[in-house]
Amino acid sequence: MVDLKNAPDDTAVRAECVAVDVEGEESDLVIDSTEITTGSNQLHFNLKNDSPWPSGEYQVNLYIDDELEETLEFQVQK
Repeated sequence: MVDLKNAPDDTAVRAECVAVDVEGEESDLVIDSTEITTGSNQLHFNLKNDSPWPSGEYQVNLYIDDELEETLEFQVQK
């Protein structure tokens, strides 16, 4: 979920999920990406993997108009 404020109606917001350090995957592999064009709004992104998530370190990169705005890190443990 992203809370976008003070943005014009043609703002492109992209979220991409990246495998940073995951056994059996290449480093910095983009697993999924989605983009929404909108103005100020509360945005919901649903990023998924086609198979079970392997243990490791991941991140979600948030871009506004193709500029990296924020990186959120998370881990999957089994």
